Amino acid sequence: MNVVWLKRDLRFYDHAPLYASYENKIPTLLVYCYEPMLFNDSHYSPRHFDFVWQSLQQMQDKLLAYNKTILVVQQNFIKFLTSLHKSIGITNLLSHEETGINITYDRDKLVKSFCKKQNINWVEYQNNGVLRGKKNRKQWIQNW
Repeated sequence: MNVVWLKRDLRFYDHAPLYASYENKIPTLLVYCYEPMLFNDSHYSPRHFDFVWQSLQQMQDKLLAYNKTILVVQQNFIKFLTSLHKSIGITNLLSHEETGINITYDRDKLVKSFCKKQNINWVEYQNNGVLRGKKNRKQWIQNW
């Protein structure tokens, strides 16, 4: 099964992970995870989570016509992924490469390690000009 992990990319238009999932014709689960670690982070406020909820509701409304839905969970993402993989088996995890804060970057490094150990193909699609993890940005324009 494909899992499309929605993060800060709550839209249908111009969404490379969704398109890739559609193209490979493997059954797909759309997932958004409210992560408890973010609730207490000073970079986030209730207004942020209200916006996320409203965006998810708009997406859910559009999916009704296709008899589809987004699975919305509130849990540590690694715990959720572990449980999901045990119950259904994940072939591909598809997401945008998130440009966020240190805790989301650290989480993504843990997800990468988990996927490697579980033989899950995680494909992150770049959606802006930020190249994560670079120690030297002198060649940024050539890399971009």
